[in-house]
Amino acid sequence: MEGNSIIDRYIQEIVNQTGLSREEVEREIEKIEHEKIPHVSKRVRRLAAVIHLANSLNVKIFERVEERTLKISELRPGITNIRIIGRVIAVFEIQTVDTEWEVLKIRRILIGDDTGEAFLILWRENTDLIERKGIKQGDIIEANRVYCKEGRGNIIELHLATQGDIRKIEDVELPEREYFFREVDEIEEEKPRVNIRGIIEAVAPVSTFERSDGSVGRLRRIVIKGERKRLRGVLWDTQTDKVREGDIGRECYFVGVSVRRGITGELEFSVNRNSYIELGEKKEEVESPIDIKEIYSKRDGEYVNLIATVVKVFRKREVQIGGLQRTVQEILLTDGTDFITLNIWEGDIEVKEGDIIRIDGGRVRIDKYGGRRIDAGRESSIKTLGEKKEEIVKPFYMIGKLYSGLKNICLEGLVMEEPFLDEVTTIKGEKVDRGVTRIADDSGEIEVLGWREEAKKISILRKNQIIRLKWVNIIENPQGRLVALLTSNSEIETLC
Repeated sequence: MEGNSIIDRYIQEIVNQTGLSREEVEREIEKIEHEKIPHVSKRVRRLAAVIHLANSLNVKIFERVEERTLKISELRPGITNIRIIGRVIAVFEIQTVDTEWEVLKIRRILIGDDTGEAFLILWRENTDLIERKGIKQGDIIEANRVYCKEGRGNIIELHLATQGDIRKIEDVELPEREYFFREVDEIEEEKPRVNIRGIIEAVAPVSTFERSDGSVGRLRRIVIKGERKRLRGVLWDTQTDKVREGDIGRECYFVGVSVRRGITGELEFSVNRNSYIELGEKKEEVESPIDIKEIYSKRDGEYVNLIATVVKVFRKREVQIGGLQRTVQEILLTDGTDFITLNIWEGDIEVKEGDIIRIDGGRVRIDKYGGRRIDAGRESSIKTLGEKKEEIVKPFYMIGKLYSGLKNICLEGLVMEEPFLDEVTTIKGEKVDRGVTRIADDSGEIEVLGWREEAKKISILRKNQIIRLKWVNIIENPQGRLVALLTSNSEIETLC
């Protein structure tokens, strides 16, 4: 009979998948018939007992229907009974979904072949197939009884049917796992979804913010690097716990992140709750702090760590960058080898003159005059280590030793001419005050220039006064001559 042939095939499937003998399976079936389902009709009792035994042994029994083996690029919503082969790119954690009838378990696996990538979705008891089959990232798997549907964002999803199965295979050639990740050096444009790999270079502390609905969000900023380039990233909410300061130097894999341009115009990636993070081996040791004098040989954009003493803390100010209002605070630092200005962006750090601080993940910046500074953004870490007891040396320079690019330095000299004050029109059509004079010491002389409020500071000077200029910048004017430029940080002291 047809019914008996189905039962025979199911029994043989149990034998094949469990290693039990035919006799052992028959005895278990009879026991179930008499002990568990004695009141079921004889017409279906044996079939029900076979299915009950198969379920208790976690054996998949179903009619073998011809399946189509498709490449990922051939997938379309509505296709059913697919056989798919792919390299495991990422295995996501099991999640739960509350429905009206039950709490469902769901798990995503990102797989890829030589034509593309797709998510394979596992439901209910199939979510632990990965552990039961010993599957891990990088393995090649074959999934049977798969159907295809359109997921969120019009992305094609593969779903494993209840009677579907997954197994590892080895006799198939597919691209290696690294093929599905872009190196940091390859990220050159905005992308809504991409996989990235690199090495963690900087990790900032977690910060919190309040959302419009009153809930509290968390974020952590990081920097990853490739061979030539670096890329900033933002981890959101639960993802902030997956990368810590101790992970600096480790290889990292990010799946399903978006890349966009931040407020500075530079590309950065965002890691949300639907993204995947994997940390690999430590490829580099954490870089030791360097001397400030070494910063002057670094390239623009390089990240450095340093320990230095706070010489001067300037007041915060607002600046316009790319149409956005940003807050910056300048701090002058020294470590005995040289001086450098630290710009803290959007930060709120309490330091005072004499504090010894450590900066990790500071970024070297070179301005148009050749001057260098360190930028500390949200991905940087600043810690106070102690306080210096000795007198703090100020950055005094002889005029003859000046060069373009010096920032927040001090000069002493004799006023050589009466200050000149006039009103000029900028290229934006704004009328502003300009003040000019010259000072000299026994090594040379230099023009002193101030705009707006700083012009007024110059206007009250008199010829032959001896003055001290504090916290000025040295620039080169269009004629190639050095100029001492007063800024909002600058102070003028009259000595005599």
